[in-house]
Amino acid sequence: MKEAPPPFPVFYSVSTPQRGARLRAWLDRGGDNWCRIELPPMHPQDFDVRWEPPVYGSPVRIYLSPSTNASSAGPQPPLASTAWPQLRVGGASPDQPLFVLNAPYGNLRNQIEKGHRVGRAKSGLGSGHKVANAYFHLRAIQCLAARCHPCLQRIGVHAAAVFEDDVEYVQGSSPGEAATLPQLLHAAAAQTRARDGVTKLQLGVGNAGSGQEVNVASRKARCHEHTRGVAGWPTARLLACSNYTDSHAYVLHASHARKIVAAHASLVEHGGRGSRRCVNPWGHVSCASDPGILRDFFKQCDKALPALHPSHDKLRCSGSETSRDEPSREGQRAERS
Repeated sequence: MKEAPPPFPVFYSVSTPQRGARLRAWLDRGGDNWCRIELPPMHPQDFDVRWEPPVYGSPVRIYLSPSTNASSAGPQPPLASTAWPQLRVGGASPDQPLFVLNAPYGNLRNQIEKGHRVGRAKSGLGSGHKVANAYFHLRAIQCLAARCHPCLQRIGVHAAAVFEDDVEYVQGSSPGEAATLPQLLHAAAAQTRARDGVTKLQLGVGNAGSGQEVNVASRKARCHEHTRGVAGWPTARLLACSNYTDSHAYVLHASHARKIVAAHASLVEHGGRGSRRCVNPWGHVSCASDPGILRDFFKQCDKALPALHPSHDKLRCSGSETSRDEPSREGQRAERS
């Protein structure tokens, strides 16, 4: 008899009680097949954004606020507004920044001015909740790379899921069953890694309804059916997608998490100057580019060009995507956004 896989690790963090209740409710259907790693919530007031004169000039640096302890921050009430409590000009800090973005990526001026016109900043460095979200992803990836949690230290665990708190499993649309989704992700991640070198398995591409379904392809993504399925899971299939942004849920291999962490550390150490120091481990044609702050941050590394530099093939992100095997509904599914 084939041995059952270990519980599948999943990272998440809850921004509001309502989202938390919805997410935990469908994760509960997976029972002990999940090994949950709930990270403490982070909110806009937990960060400082600093820039150099002139006003909003690059580089832009993001720090944890002095009063924030990211490793032990307890639950906090959600913030009604995503406006920044503090934006600081200049001033060196002995603390290491979380992100450093140089021109043209540290374009805080346009984002802040756009925010003033529409009432609040909605994107990138000008939006507090976007920065908090980027830091959630970074914390999860750093933990996975270091195997910082008992869920990641079991024999047979080589990857983990990362879920934003608006991810939903939708019966009849998402692949498999909610109760067995952890086993499906374990099989899909292992098989695609062994066969095709996939390091990131996308589980939500584009918004659907009130949250992110697992898995619905949006109009912005160009998808086609993969030549292979997932052995042992006849209702699940793989898609190869390109040129898309949104991905609120994915499975990442620990080996690639370490490459992301190494590139992040190099960029922070060298003030966002990544030329000839790192290869972009985040953005690639087959991998979602969001969160936007991570997209822009890692663009400061050299672009992955495997055709010219074979070594880049092992450093870049390599993506695939799971879906439900219902070809007759694919046209309808691709139209949701």
